[in-house]
Amino acid sequence: MLIDLPKAEKGLFDKLTVSCMDIGFAKQCAEHLLKKGWHSHQWQRRGSVYFQQSVYTTSLIVSYTRPFTKTRGLPDIPADWLDFSPDEERLHTALRNRRNTVYAHSDGSSYSFRPWKTEDFATIIEQVPSHLITKAEAELFVSMSARLLKSLIAQREAILSIWP
Repeated sequence: MLIDLPKAEKGLFDKLTVSCMDIGFAKQCAEHLLKKGWHSHQWQRRGSVYFQQSVYTTSLIVSYTRPFTKTRGLPDIPADWLDFSPDEERLHTALRNRRNTVYAHSDGSSYSFRPWKTEDFATIIEQVPSHLITKAEAELFVSMSARLLKSLIAQREAILSIWP
């Protein structure tokens, strides 16, 4: 039987459902990074490994932070539903900051380019952020996201439990 939820409950139900999808995808990215041992700076890896690591790291950060970013048409996740330990809160904040300064936007404070030139040679000295999440961050993220998913799924089920 199709359940026709009132507008407010439907919006929250949709937000929780899509948030679980995003956080679940981010968790899978972290698990893959851990499995592969991809936690390196660009100069530490050869070939396509850093590129692949960058893809998974970018996907992890953008997908994870999407539920905590303002959207059109869906409500915010109530802040009191987020029960992070101090270490998890630091990681959550760091991931959101990385999203806003590196992964979703190119923030000027994250990059530096200095032209350098001699008589017969010119180059640009670049300082760019590495696309990586450390092993410790990935391990903490996996446990944090598992708990968060469990909590959001419980909240979603609570919305449905009031309907026969």
